[in-house]
Amino acid sequence: MSAFADEQREVEEPEQPELKNPQVRISMLSGMDVFGWIAAVVGAVGAMLFIASLIRTIRANPDTRIPFNRNPPVLPAGSIAMRSIGAGLLVFGGVALTNAHGTWSMIVVVGVVLVTLAVITVHNHRLTVTANH
Repeated sequence: MSAFADEQREVEEPEQPELKNPQVRISMLSGMDVFGWIAAVVGAVGAMLFIASLIRTIRANPDTRIPFNRNPPVLPAGSIAMRSIGAGLLVFGGVALTNAHGTWSMIVVVGVVLVTLAVITVHNHRLTVTANH
């Protein structure tokens, strides 16, 4: 036997008996699938709460600019709680899905935030255009 064959034998990974059993592999896979679906649902609920809070805020301030760095003049009841819980669930869902989907899950989180910033920008621009005419 050559020295190269001896080195290969030493480098080989030890076999894991639990992976030989197909029942164990299926149960491990199912557990990760269930966790992935739960994380996706949590992230979706977070995105809906976050966007619903913004919609309520815009409807409460139809003729007022909404600032990016502080609260608007009229703040609907519960909108801060909805926004906070929604952001937390959105980020938790995105982070939990990172193992399964990599950076794409965090891109979705950033996408939701960018959509809300765009909605505020469009609302404020609409007010500026209306005031100038």
